[in-house]
Amino acid sequence: GTLSYVRGTITGSRDTIPGLNGEPDRVASGDLPLIPPLNGRIGLRHETARWSAGGGVRAAARQVCLGDFETPTAGYATVDLFLGRRFLVGGRLHGVTLRIDNLLDAEIRDHLSRTKLIIPDAGRNVLLLYRVQF
Repeated sequence: GTLSYVRGTITGSRDTIPGLNGEPDRVASGDLPLIPPLNGRIGLRHETARWSAGGGVRAAARQVCLGDFETPTAGYATVDLFLGRRFLVGGRLHGVTLRIDNLLDAEIRDHLSRTKLIIPDAGRNVLLLYRVQF
């Protein structure tokens, strides 16, 4: 699993931040912009010589510590699953993996996305991957 949290604040005088044409830029918020919310991932994976399978949950909290000109974003949680099979053909290792991301089709609006107000991130994704190692 992973967990990440970042907090950024302006601690100096608000009127000393450089702005356009050398004039100080007076900001209303004490929070820095483009700071990701609390987020993390937890999962389980099982592998044998021929098979691999697993799944996990990705989540992010809502972001309300906003810099100037930012909008709040809702939290989300997604479920991801995968199943894979490896085999030898002609002395080369081949692998086929079926992966499903965002299984429950949650609406995700990434706080750091510039287009979050217009369009959410991709919904449910189903991927079939084929690999040959040489």
